[in-house]
Amino acid sequence: MNADGGMRVVGYIRVSTEGQAKDGFGMDAQRKQIEDYCALHHHEILEFVVDEGKSGAKEDRPGFDRIIYGDIENPPVEAVVVAAADRIARDITVYYYYKHELRGRKIELISVKEDWGSMGAFAPVYEALLASWAQIEREAIAKRTMGGKLAKKRKGGAYIGGMLPYGYRSVEGQLVPVPEEAAVVRRMFALWRSGEGYVGIKRVLDAEGVLTRRGKEWNPSTIRGVILNERLYRGEVRINRVGEPEVWSSGTHEAILTD
Repeated sequence: MNADGGMRVVGYIRVSTEGQAKDGFGMDAQRKQIEDYCALHHHEILEFVVDEGKSGAKEDRPGFDRIIYGDIENPPVEAVVVAAADRIARDITVYYYYKHELRGRKIELISVKEDWGSMGAFAPVYEALLASWAQIEREAIAKRTMGGKLAKKRKGGAYIGGMLPYGYRSVEGQLVPVPEEAAVVRRMFALWRSGEGYVGIKRVLDAEGVLTRRGKEWNPSTIRGVILNERLYRGEVRINRVGEPEVWSSGTHEAILTD
């Protein structure tokens, strides 16, 4: 506690790439809210810790990791001040894990927006409800994102993220054949149609000195993945979620297999 009765604190700011800068939660806005709150309550800000460009679910946040696991301790730091609780995490389990870790080091967690301390006995209940709401919101965003990806698929767009299928690269969200890889795909299917199994195809590729995209020898399971993806190589795209009966449609990408 300082001479004015306030605490010595660290201000934590996090801005993701999901539009906080446009909705009043940019770095400058968060900093001002924290500064105004601390001035009102006579808290002394020892430093600001900032994390940029990440979402609030599961990701690397070196700044906050330093607060939780690094060199920030009490004394001298008595609290961490954030502009809003969801700057810590939108996942309720992650949020309470961090709060628990801070309490274990005798460091309080103060949210300017929620101001738990002013709510007395109701603070823990409200805090839990708000964290739950933030998690529901995060899950809704994920569902909307998946819906958008499926809509793109149904319009014929072939690549919506994830690992690129062997034989293709992505150009502005569109699958485009990689000539040398496409030739290997055709070779695999030619061997498959001639009666070779996955192990047999591997032996042929090894003998011919054909390596994977990462410069390693092929293994049967990877070859199996290529063979089972035949419809993609014939210019089609799957337009529904994994786990559902497969539904395929004509894509807009160039087919590697045309025979």
